Amino acid sequence: MPEVLITDFEVMFALHTGVTIMTSRLPAFDDCDNTELVFSIEGSQANDIVVSTPSNQSVIIKDVKKDYLAEALERGFIMVYELEDDEIIRCTPCQLNR
Repeated sequence: MPEVLITDFEVMFALHTGVTIMTSRLPAFDDCDNTELVFSIEGSQANDIVVSTPSNQSVIIKDVKKDYLAEALERGFIMVYELEDDEIIRCTPCQLNR
């Protein structure tokens, strides 16, 4: 399964959306419109968020802080906001893979 590694991102926490990951545009999400994506917590120290796409790509968000990971697991979802020229171009909700 092809992997896309994300190391340049910001994490915010908002009451309504919970853990929100802001990153540059992700071509791996281009074919995911109207598709519910799932994520899991993985990695050697269980500190990576792995989002699976319908095209069998894994988007790996590396080294997320433990408190954000705990909140994502508790809520069961995260939001990924993609940016282009400092403008939000897409918001993708991801559900915990149970």
